[in-house]
Amino acid sequence: MQLQCIKCSFTAPSGARTLTCPHHSRYYSYLEVVDGNRAAFSLYGEGNTPVRFLPVYSSISRKVYVKDESCNPTGSVKDRELAGVFRHVIDVGIKEVSMVSTGNGALSAAYYAAQAGVALHCFVSKKISKDTVEYLESKRAVVHLEEGAYEDIFKRTIDSNLYYNVTPGINPFAEEGAKFIAYELAGQVPDIAAVVVPVGNGTQLAGIWKGFNERHLRSIPKMIGVEIEGCDPVYQAYENGDDVVELDDIPDTKATGIAARCAFTSPKTVRALRESGGMVVRITEGELETAMRAIEG
Repeated sequence: MQLQCIKCSFTAPSGARTLTCPHHSRYYSYLEVVDGNRAAFSLYGEGNTPVRFLPVYSSISRKVYVKDESCNPTGSVKDRELAGVFRHVIDVGIKEVSMVSTGNGALSAAYYAAQAGVALHCFVSKKISKDTVEYLESKRAVVHLEEGAYEDIFKRTIDSNLYYNVTPGINPFAEEGAKFIAYELAGQVPDIAAVVVPVGNGTQLAGIWKGFNERHLRSIPKMIGVEIEGCDPVYQAYENGDDVVELDDIPDTKATGIAARCAFTSPKTVRALRESGGMVVRITEGELETAMRAIEG
């Protein structure tokens, strides 16, 4: 098992603490795990989540399902990604790590770090909720309240390089956890035409695509990413033929979990969209609210 750049010949042993390719930007994830573990695993209870039929979006010719990742231990898809990362952390014997998050990722990292007995430093915005801080501290995480947006905090943490960074946007082992969504879907829903994935950093979409490729399916689904209008760096990169695009500014949105000026897994996410013949759909705030009401109803 190795880490390999998706754009050049750089490789590193998987046991190394390398996160990024030295020939590309240190802020973006160009490395992926080659010949990783393909045996299903559950580190601390994540995975095997159910698939639910969505009649409100289905028709005679099209059936729509949702993979219910809220059934993971902390109620978040981040549990899959952190399971892949912490499996590596445990295997290598790393005892102190850092995480940059807007909320869900930090909660998940705190859960996995506590289970694994690993010291965790969470770098979060000063605007994060008091409840989130209290939960993190209850798991014995050290909370660093930082100035600036998520992207600014992320880059400063990469620059300081104080601890091994478990943030899914940069850590290539995150896709090793997310890929098992594809493994499970292949057995739960026959003949999948497309998989629709919300895109923040893009790690989940890249991981699911990796999983479908590893399963060697006869017909691999198209990958469809979803971003909010104006918070769409992956769409911009995909349309412009680039690996990454950094936006100058983004509007306020209720979709805080996927609102991003930069998508740090963008190189692998864009590759997945291109290879699968997929696309990025940009939605408005009104469309987001309508969809939420339809699903809740």
